[in-house]
Amino acid sequence: MSDKPMEGTGAAAVAAHSKDAVEAGNAPDAVGAPGEGEGIRRRVEDLAGTVSEAASRAGHAAADMASRAGSSAAGMAQTAKETVSRAGGQAYEQGVRAGHYAGRVARNEPLAALLGAGLVGFMLGVLVTRR
Repeated sequence: MSDKPMEGTGAAAVAAHSKDAVEAGNAPDAVGAPGEGEGIRRRVEDLAGTVSEAASRAGHAAADMASRAGSSAAGMAQTAKETVSRAGGQAYEQGVRAGHYAGRVARNEPLAALLGAGLVGFMLGVLVTRR
């Protein structure tokens, strides 16, 4: 492609107009009328400052939310630990009670205890030998 605008097109007219404006010293600084570039630059700087402040606030909010989430997770972990500890304690107590009961039954009725133990052993043997 050529850098020369094609004659008879709108591009040629715009190029000629821009060239005339530059030679006359009336070329705009950025966009718009001559001298308007400084105002645009200030507006862009203000907008950049606003965006920077918003990003900073968003970063602080995200850090705060992460901190709260960490605190909540720690609290839930502590609650779960306490619940599991209580459940383990209850299971231990029930096991102790069951052991005491089995001991009493074995002392009071030894024949029934032997038959019960034999039955449990037989059932376990059947379950183990099955595929």
